Formats: sequence, structure tokens, C-alpha cells
Amino acid sequence: MKLTVLGNSGPYPSAERPCSGYVVELNNKLIILDLGSGTLMNFQKSYNIEDISFVILSHLHFDHMSDILVLRYALQVKKMKIDLYLPKQPKNISSVLACDEFNLIFINQNTSIKRDGFDISFTRTTHPVETYAIKVNNRFVYSADLSEPDDLDEFVYGADTLLIDSAFLTIQKGNKKLFHLSATECAMIASRHRIKNLLLTHLPPDAKQAVYIDEAKPFFDNVSVVQVMQKIDM
Repeated sequence: MKLTVLGNSGPYPSAERPCSGYVVELNNKLIILDLGSGTLMNFQKSYNIEDISFVILSHLHFDHMSDILVLRYALQVKKMKIDLYLPKQPKNISSVLACDEFNLIFINQNTSIKRDGFDISFTRTTHPVETYAIKVNNRFVYSADLSEPDDLDEFVYGADTLLIDSAFLTIQKGNKKLFHLSATECAMIASRHRIKNLLLTHLPPDAKQAVYIDEAKPFFDNVSVVQVMQKIDM
């Protein structure tokens, strides 16, 4: 499998870093996990719209799904229709995506997708809206957004690569109820579950990325911040 990073910023893009969006490739098939602001442009630097097998949205916050709205126009022009897997809530947002270009398939904790060589499962995470972490072929886990490290217990077991929301540093998060993890929490998850490759993402647009690495490394050594348009073999 191969991961391509379309964007790694949140909750809004910087001048150079779009919001969350990722491509997973397997045997000449590809899927998109989230499609935040600016990611559709980056997608087309490496792929064609016609290449998309299906799209999964982890949740319906705009920094993870805003470009799905303009993907609709591309599909309309190309007279295409694709399957779009997504949470049902918030209903006022999911209902906007009801159109001829998308076949909406609502996901939940028990959803299993087995198609085009992909075997995909989900677990609910703690976030203000309905949100799901995504596991692909038991090797790769994308955490989506979450505030509780325990959300991923058991779900990440056996995975080699963990792409995880690391929006905060420990000093920023402290004991406050914030809906994202710190770099330390991410590293401790990777260490506890013997992940081989820890990839941090969803950093603030003005973040000094090296600081996140420095915070995580005492707890887990093989850690990096993913870079826009980076391609990673998994």
C-alpha cells in the first residue's frame, strides 16, 4: 500500500499546507480519506478524478470535507458518480451531499467495506460530531480527530502505520477538555501498541513542526510529521 498526503493542516489551511486529505493506493486502485480545503487541487497533481474508487469522510467538519463540495462539480462535468462513505450526523451537513454525483453510504461503528482489494473497518472517536477512525487492511490506521487516546485501544493493534491527529503540544493541552491529541499522547499510543511508523498530522497552520517531533521522540523514536505531497510506502 502507498499513502499520499494531500494536506496536513487544521482547522484551516496555511498558505502552503491544505487541510486534511489522504490517498491510499493498493494494486492500482485508490481511495481518498477526507478531502479538506485545498486537497482536490493537490490530488490532481498525481491522479485523475477518474482514478477514484471511492471516498471516505471520517467526519463532517469542514477542514476534513470542504473540497468534496467541489469534487461534486468535477463529477458533474465528467458525468461520473462515485460512492461516498460518511457519517450521517450532523444531518444538516450530510444532507447537502445528497445529489446525483454521490451515492451516499452512511457508516457506523460496525461498518465493514470490502472492495477493490481494500478491507476497511471503523471505530468511533471522541469529537464534537460523529467521527470515525479508519483501519485499512489491518496495516494502516488513520485516527481522524479525537481527544481520548483510549479511543484507539484494540483498534490499532497489529497495525504497522498510524497516521494520527496531533494538533496540540502538551503545554497547550494540559488538563483542558480539547478535542485533539497532543504529540506526547500520540507517541504513547504508538509505544503502547508497538506501532512501527508514527505519522503526525492535523498540525496548526503556523506550527513549528520540529517541536512536535521533539516532544514525541522521548516516548517513541520512529516518528515524523507528514509533508504535503509526500508518498509513503506502507
